[in-house]
Amino acid sequence: MEELINNLRGYAELAQASYFNFMYINNDEREMDSYKIGQNRFPKDKDNIENLEYTKTLSKKYKDYFIYDDSIALYPTLNGEFGEIQAKNFAKKYEIKFHQPNTASGFSATLFYDKEKDKFVVGFRGTEGLWSMDTLADIGLTFGKGDFQLNALKQFLLDIAPILNKVDSNNIIFIGHSLGGYLAVIAMQFCDTIDRSLNTQFNAIKFMASQVYTFNSPAIDEIDNMLMRALAALLDKNIMEQVLNPQKVYCVYDSGGINIIASAQYGSHNRLPIYTGKDSHSIIPLTQTLYFYSYLLELDANHNKVKDKSFSECIEYLNHFIKNIQIYTETFVLKNNATNKNSSFGFNKNHPEKINHFEYSLSLIATIMQETNGILEELGDSYYT
Repeated sequence: MEELINNLRGYAELAQASYFNFMYINNDEREMDSYKIGQNRFPKDKDNIENLEYTKTLSKKYKDYFIYDDSIALYPTLNGEFGEIQAKNFAKKYEIKFHQPNTASGFSATLFYDKEKDKFVVGFRGTEGLWSMDTLADIGLTFGKGDFQLNALKQFLLDIAPILNKVDSNNIIFIGHSLGGYLAVIAMQFCDTIDRSLNTQFNAIKFMASQVYTFNSPAIDEIDNMLMRALAALLDKNIMEQVLNPQKVYCVYDSGGINIIASAQYGSHNRLPIYTGKDSHSIIPLTQTLYFYSYLLELDANHNKVKDKSFSECIEYLNHFIKNIQIYTETFVLKNNATNKNSSFGFNKNHPEKINHFEYSLSLIATIMQETNGILEELGDSYYT
């Protein structure tokens, strides 16, 4: 059970990383070192200019740093959101095999390789920070025309085909947050429905995904028909079977009140509601909460309570646990803020006037779990929900 939660946590983290700018990252460190980064829009002070590194593209410490590429008119910027420890661990585990930077239509995707598990994960970027929720609500009309990001998606699949064609489908996963989850489903169905008996350019795509994980992805009425219309446009009607494969798709979503979710469209057996306490469409609370669940199951006492449960029952148990924490802390901590403001507990050593109830409770739990002070300082702003 712990492994399943860890897998889900990893896919959420990859969905978050799919938003990052990897356009200069490859496996040749010498080529990466040839690019410089800095805080100034134009390089002025050589002492403040650094080499570009993989971990720096992930780290929030370097967010908004400019990448000095003189071949383009405007210098792009880094947009990582991970803490230092998280960035280092991510860089050790995953390689960037292929990255499609943002296209004119807004499409972007990344092929990650999990070195520990020998798996390839395709992460499709969503719309976080780009569009409003009202725009997402109209996504069905856009996709119904079959002309939004589909050509870019088709080209991306052709680009990664030489890497994935010889890979066992059990080792290929598609993931995405928000619109990225919808694109992941279309990509899965696209690869599954190609009629490879015909002599077309699509014969170059021989790989398929074994599973798809969507995170807070849009729920759209009549998705089957809509998918087929989009696929018909994408494949030039080169579809062998018009069948959606719901058993492959796992829909992870914030259970606190998000309306635009993918919970209903694929069947209840693959629904994975996560209680974050945030009621947010963002991928970050989901990632943070799954990290917390993973930490909880490292304790034998917690793991023994869920080891014989189904995956959905385990999620339900963990959701119930965090709800109880929230109820307790809202009742106890907030009512005693006057006392708590000078407490030695919590991540903030400046003793703020009020202590966030989750920050306070998770600091206690982390202490019980015997996390080191250094880890606590690193995780303070990153992993509590």
